[in-house]
Amino acid sequence: MIEQSATFFFKFLRPTKISKTSILKTFWFIYFFLWIYLVNAQPPVPCTTGNENTCKCNTSPILCTIEDLDGYSYSMTHYLHGTDGPNGQGRMCPPPAPNNTTSHNPTWFRFPAWCTDLELEVCWSNCTRNMGPPLQCNTLGIQSAVYSECFGCPVPECFGPSWSANSQNPPPYSYAVGCDVGQCGSLNGCATFSMTGLQIGKIYYFLVDGCCGAACDVVINVIGDCDFPGFG
Repeated sequence: MIEQSATFFFKFLRPTKISKTSILKTFWFIYFFLWIYLVNAQPPVPCTTGNENTCKCNTSPILCTIEDLDGYSYSMTHYLHGTDGPNGQGRMCPPPAPNNTTSHNPTWFRFPAWCTDLELEVCWSNCTRNMGPPLQCNTLGIQSAVYSECFGCPVPECFGPSWSANSQNPPPYSYAVGCDVGQCGSLNGCATFSMTGLQIGKIYYFLVDGCCGAACDVVINVIGDCDFPGFG
């Protein structure tokens, strides 16, 4: 596979075929070669204290591929930072998802799509309710979603000048490409959501959040194959 990569790389450096297109292709390959082979592909540390870069959408490290999260597990905490999650008329996902599903203790993962169709499974167990101030909730479970845009920064920087808080279809659910908020209230379980029409190479934003600030043990599974082409 390294031989194939080298052949692909050096064919653009032939003196007889130097062109603007060849140079751009060469730089494109160098960029992804360094990204795939030199960047640490380990999943980031989840948001548990507020000091981790996964606490915010726009600071979470970009994974090489969503496959880095296949089988990934972590334990949530009750640390509340709801303003770092999506907000918009109290709904994270498109209707018929229920209202009052804003985030409370989100962890963010960013990843490029290397496939057009993607299915994720998020399982949770050993949930504890957030009984401390200011919530004092009696709800268990998690809510999870994937978005095409990032959240947690001021309007209009996030969504553009045309966005309005009074819009009939405001963010975030208009940007959701995969969502599940229907499992709140369960001590343990699994939620699966499917995405179609993803843009190859585009960065997407994966959120896992506790229902009303609940904290659970989480396991993420990638169903199918969505690895970088030629590097699986």
